[in-house]
Amino acid sequence: MDFKKLKKMTELLNNRLKKIYSSTGYNSTLRSNASELAEVRNVLKIASKTLPGHKIYFENMYEKAGFPTFYRSDTLDLLKHILELVK
Repeated sequence: MDFKKLKKMTELLNNRLKKIYSSTGYNSTLRSNASELAEVRNVLKIASKTLPGHKIYFENMYEKAGFPTFYRSDTLDLLKHILELVK
């Protein structure tokens, strides 16, 4: 997958999560939202393949995304990091 597709997927997910986070003010874990967790893991899997220099980092974050201590705010920070890398 190329950078443009990764960037677009990440931006869409980032915007959607920002809306949810800002409207509810509830910083729930991704683990409690299976569809969000699946989308985030999909973006991380693609990022690890598209950005080979950061492969181990994204693979580790893929695992951490399912932990009970990984919150939406952490996810937004991670997506922001991906967007910075693909610019």
